Amino acid sequence: NVQSNEAVCKCCQDIVTETLRYQDFPEEVWSPRTRPRCISGLKEAVVIIGGIEKLGSSEQFDIWSNSITMACTAEPSVSSWTPLTRLKQDSNNGFAVAVLGTSDIIVSGGYAAAGYVSLKEVWLYQPELNFWSKLAQ
Repeated sequence: NVQSNEAVCKCCQDIVTETLRYQDFPEEVWSPRTRPRCISGLKEAVVIIGGIEKLGSSEQFDIWSNSITMACTAEPSVSSWTPLTRLKQDSNNGFAVAVLGTSDIIVSGGYAAAGYVSLKEVWLYQPELNFWSKLAQ
């Protein structure tokens, strides 16, 4: 608890007080520390993981996709999508996805295409390195 930490209260009493006031009355406390600010060097992106790929003009050629695609615009068009990678596991659907920090993606579970076998693997994708790491099996 920050309030009971004597060293923090002694050197940063104004910040502790402002934080407590902001938690109680967020609309009434305004300062450079409480106003929204942009994080430099980062940009927002829309990332699509999986879905259905259309392989031909007929619906019978649609397949489950395990691709990861990204667009760095609020209004993506057909030409603004960039392929990043494909899922490391052979999961076609039913997988869970989470984002760690600002860009790392965790993918777990799902069902394999062959016989709907349940997968128990957990993978971490690091886009900056274009690298997959197996976290659990």
